[in-house]
Amino acid sequence: MAKLTDQEIKRRLQEGQNYKRLYFELKVKYDLLKKENKQLKVEIVQLKAEQEKMKLQLEELIKITFSRAKKNKKTKQDKDNNDHDQSHGSGSRSPDSYRRPIPSEEEITDRPFFPLTCCPDCRTPLSRRKIIERYLEDIIAPAELVRMGKQVIKQSIATGYCHHCRKQVSAIPLTKNMVTVGENVRMLVVYGNTILRLSFEQISHWLKNLFNFTLSDGEINNILTKQARQLLPVMNEIDRNIRGQPAAHYDESSWLVQEEEQGNYVWVKTGSQAPDTIFRFGQSRGKGVAEKLKGETNDQEVQVGVSDAYVAYQNLFQEHALCWAHPFRKLRDLANTKELFGRRLRRCRGAYLAFQELYHQVADLHRQPFDLAEREKALVEFSKTLQELTEAKQGDPAKLTSIKEHLWKNRDKYWLCLRKPNIPMDNNKAERALRHIVLKRKSSFGSKTQKGAGVMEVLFSVLLTLWWKKPKNFFQEYAQLLQLSTA
Repeated sequence: MAKLTDQEIKRRLQEGQNYKRLYFELKVKYDLLKKENKQLKVEIVQLKAEQEKMKLQLEELIKITFSRAKKNKKTKQDKDNNDHDQSHGSGSRSPDSYRRPIPSEEEITDRPFFPLTCCPDCRTPLSRRKIIERYLEDIIAPAELVRMGKQVIKQSIATGYCHHCRKQVSAIPLTKNMVTVGENVRMLVVYGNTILRLSFEQISHWLKNLFNFTLSDGEINNILTKQARQLLPVMNEIDRNIRGQPAAHYDESSWLVQEEEQGNYVWVKTGSQAPDTIFRFGQSRGKGVAEKLKGETNDQEVQVGVSDAYVAYQNLFQEHALCWAHPFRKLRDLANTKELFGRRLRRCRGAYLAFQELYHQVADLHRQPFDLAEREKALVEFSKTLQELTEAKQGDPAKLTSIKEHLWKNRDKYWLCLRKPNIPMDNNKAERALRHIVLKRKSSFGSKTQKGAGVMEVLFSVLLTLWWKKPKNFFQEYAQLLQLSTA
């Protein structure tokens, strides 16, 4: 073997050092790329989770926006939940349910008799004759209603000067204007604005067409304002009645106030045992409004607050019951989503079916007469079921994980409806009360001023409470309230 020269040895050593340096440089680059690849994988997982979350949120918004177009496309799981949503559903109905009820004797205004002794065709005397009764329900002819509906009363009021009292007196209080609007018209205006949810323009057309009575927007506004001032003590009495009940429902929705001072939301509080309801229009969505709406109970027993899981209600009540309907609907929507596939979708459907079964078991026990010992015994099994249902599993969608964590964290608030008597399972009563306001919002688009919002909260609180309590004798009861409030 030929002996290497010093120059060759030096050259090869130099090459070895170059290769070694190149190796370390490549190794550093490889480690950096490996670290970057690992970080990118984490970011991809996070982006996929965020993308999944955004798709689910977009799907919820689409359902809300186009719910009318899809309201008849119910899934099998939706049909299984008819009793949960308290809807009428498509169940079988008796033939009598399609017929008008027979009027009572007090409702009958006329009793015409139509005799018949011979055949109207051949004039042959009839045999086996009998009388058959039928009822005809109608109203006064519209033309007669317009003619008779309006009253114009010319008052001749005696006045004089009292030397003893040193003042001018009159037989009845004198108004500033020559022509004023009567109490019956004022009641109809308030009724149209609140119960019928009419706008000012619709109220004006309604009175003009039916009674030939003309009212301007300014007159309608003055009527509503004066009636609200008169009925304010009644609203305060309703609030006291709610505070004396075992539980109160709370909820909120949007309500635009054009000249915003406080906020663009309407809040509702309604009693659990009676339809007493209080509205607060033109408020913010902050916790301070919820605290003000709650107030102080007038009984030594602690009143339970029933609500959804909105953050403003957290730590607001000494005893807080959460609505079962909200997680039910969330799990149902997640089980029916079109944004998840494969194992992740099966996980959501499995969680929904398990919660659906638990819900019906709790509802069946809730309908039974209150027996604390029996319910505590059942709660042991229910708690085990809920624990298994909410156990986190690898591969669960982020939204499902969030629902599970919420259910387990707030389990005591969900069990409260079983541990105390007369506590409802859901917050549907407040939601149904707000539904009337949502429909009103579509015709009036909110309030122009904060003062107008204050007028609405008095009128809607008093009139809707009265309407839900006594719809048949509404106007008689309404007139009595006005008389009592002016006494």
